[in-house]
Formats: sequence, C-alpha cells, structure tokens
Amino acid sequence: MDLALALLGAFALVVVSAAFSGTEVALFSLRRLDREQMARSGRPADARVLALIARPKRLIATVLIGNETVNGSLVVLALGLVARYLTPMSALASAAVAAAMVIPVVVLLGEVTPKTLALKAPSSWARAAAWPLTLFFWLVSPIRFFVHGASELLLGVLGVSGRPRPGKDLTEEEFRSLLDAGSAQGQVDQRERKLIHRVFEFADKNVGQVMTPRDKIFAVSYDLPTGRLAKEVAARGFSRVPIYQKSLDNIRGVLNAKDLVGVATGAAPAPAGRTLAEMLHEPLFLPRTTPIKRAFLLFKQKKVHLGIVVNEYGGVLGLVTLDDVLGQLFGALRDEREALQASGKRGRGGRTPVPGLVVGSGLTPPPGSLSPVEAPAPAVPDPAEAAAPSDPAAGVASAYAAALGAQAEALAAPATRAGAGDVVADGAPVPITDADTGPSGPNRTSKAGQP
Repeated sequence: MDLALALLGAFALVVVSAAFSGTEVALFSLRRLDREQMARSGRPADARVLALIARPKRLIATVLIGNETVNGSLVVLALGLVARYLTPMSALASAAVAAAMVIPVVVLLGEVTPKTLALKAPSSWARAAAWPLTLFFWLVSPIRFFVHGASELLLGVLGVSGRPRPGKDLTEEEFRSLLDAGSAQGQVDQRERKLIHRVFEFADKNVGQVMTPRDKIFAVSYDLPTGRLAKEVAARGFSRVPIYQKSLDNIRGVLNAKDLVGVATGAAPAPAGRTLAEMLHEPLFLPRTTPIKRAFLLFKQKKVHLGIVVNEYGGVLGLVTLDDVLGQLFGALRDEREALQASGKRGRGGRTPVPGLVVGSGLTPPPGSLSPVEAPAPAVPDPAEAAAPSDPAAGVASAYAAALGAQAEALAAPATRAGAGDVVADGAPVPITDADTGPSGPNRTSKAGQP
C-alpha cells in the first residue's frame, strides 16, 4: 500500500465524516422560523432541505449509516498502515495503536469541529449538503430499509413505540425569534415586543433580584411617639411604612400612612382613638428565593402591597412592593404626581390642566351641548381657596353644578373654553378647585428611596 495514497484516503474519509456529522446537526437544529422562511423562499435547495427533514427517522438512519461506515473505513485503513509500516506486533497491540491514531482525529476533526460550525450556521450548511445527502439517501435505501426494520423489531421487544410524537408547540426561543422578526418588519410594536419579552423574564426572577436592599429601607421605630412618627412618615411621603422594634430584624407590622391622617398636623391625637399597635397590619414575609410570580399571587391573595424579604434565619434582607413586581412587566411605574410634574404643563396658579368633561348633576343635557374643557389636575389646594372634595375634575364640576341649585339648568347651554380651572356655562364662570392627592395618596405604593 502506497503511503501517500493511504494518507490521502484517510484525509478524504475524515472530510466525509465531518460532512456527515455537521449535516446531522445542521438539519436537526433548524428552527421553525428557519423552516418557514425556507418554505417561502422558493429556492430548490430549500425545498430539498424541507423534503429531507420531513422524514426525520429515515434521515437520521441515512446520516448514521454514512457516518459509521466512514469511521469504520478509517479504522480499517489505520490498522493496515500499522501492520505494514510499523514493527510486527500482536493483533491487540496493532489495534491499540490504530485506535490511538484514529480516535483523536475523528473526535476533533470529524465530530466536534464540524458540529460546532454547523450550529453557528445551520441553514447555510443544510443548503450546501442537501443535494449530496439526497443522492446518498436513495443509494442506501435498501440498507436503510433493513436497519429501520431491525430497529423497529428491537424497539418492540423493549416495549417502546417507534411512532413519532405529535408536534410540540413553539418553544420560548422560537417565539422570541418570531417576535423579533415581526418587530423588525413593523408588524409588532416596540412596546408590545418589550412587554412580551418581560412576560417571559417574569417567571425567571425572584424577589431577591427586584427588592429594595436593607440599607435603603425607610422604616420607623415602634417606640417613637405617635406625633413624631406621623411627621416622619409625612416627611418622606411613603404610603406604607414598616414599623420595627429595637432592630430592623424585628418587624412589628406595616403602617398605612392614611391611618395617620390628622396626627402630623396635630388635628387629632390618634385616628379614632386607635393605638399604634391597632393601626399596624400584619407583615408579609417572603424568602429571598420566592419567584416574583408567587409574590404577586400572595399580594393579591392577602390584599397587601408590601412584603419583607428575609433570609433563612429570619433576618431582613430587603423590601419588595407591588410596584416592584409589576415594574418587571410594565417597566418603571410612576405615580400620577410624578407623571404630571414630568409633563411640564402648568396652568393658572401653578396648577396642571388635564382634560375633563363637565357633567351636570342629575341633568340630561341635549346632545352636543357639552364639550371637553381644561380642568386642573389633582394638586394640594391653596389654603385661601374653598376646600373641595377629592374627586376628579369632572366630578368636582358636577358637585359645583349641584350646589348651584336652580342655576344648574344653565349647564344645558353649550359650554365654552375659559382659563384653566374655570368652566363657563351660559356666560357665568364656575371655578373648579383642585383635588387633594398629596405625595402619599391612598393608592400609592411605597417604594423605599423614592418618596
């Protein structure tokens, strides 16, 4: 056997082995999105790829027949070279030397390298290998028929069904790819794309990843006098505050700021004569590894907006709020006051106008007689002005209309625009005052470090 010819043959066998290995990975790594794009392309190579993967059991049998035949031929060639060119030795020694020569080459050049390359570009590799593999597919049909029958017989003996399973639904990766492709083509809005991505990420996070850490928690000592405690809470503007005794690791409960109405200003010693202990709500303790999906369900079940994150020893690690959890889905949440301040719009007297609709109290105005007007956004009322109930702008206008009594019929006339804060009906301006939603309105969820 000529040495040069033998080495050339060995090189060719390694190349063919690499081709089979890479093709196997490329064809079975095609995603559903890749297959759909191939189906729409109309290219002959793409049609051939789809025809091959449409029969996966025959395909895998064909690839394995080719790959194992090539690797076996490489071993036989190596044994021949050892027997001819090395010192005569026993059969066992010759086999060991041949294996030492073949195994590293096959593993490195015939398996790992081509499969890695095929994973990086499965579509391109599959197109390049489609026609040669189709030819080989038909050439080995008799052998494949025998192998397929033998495998079915063996599976039957083992009690395993050889029937393919029904096709599975889209995987998360495939869905994300479809979503990104739709967004790139303008079929999916960017905000919708981000929201859907957050939905997938929502189930993968725990409260330890989204909590406010211990050193940034605003909490108040249980031993403070009620008046001072109320001033501390009012100064920070949080709607819910943890109350501890002696140490932050000893949380007595959670205080709602609305329960302290009137205490900070001295208008009342304590709401309805209740003590601080009676005003506290039972805290919700959450292990650091609690999934935020589970935390959300607990918030909903127990009707709370704040949880204390603890370690395995009961020590406080941080604080998580409903806003923190929802923020993972919808992004950073801002309360109404922050949104109005960020808009930069100001009306008369430093107030911010928002759209409103004047509705007559108990009146049925004719169609088209009322039009949207600018009404002031919720803000702290001027002490010099008359107090108004905490209603939306349209509700406040309705209250004024009811108070006018007989003059309320004037609202049936078409309303006209006036300055921000006024509604003009039949030539008579009706002032609209602001609704009180201070920095810690009853619906605002506390988030440490952001009053």
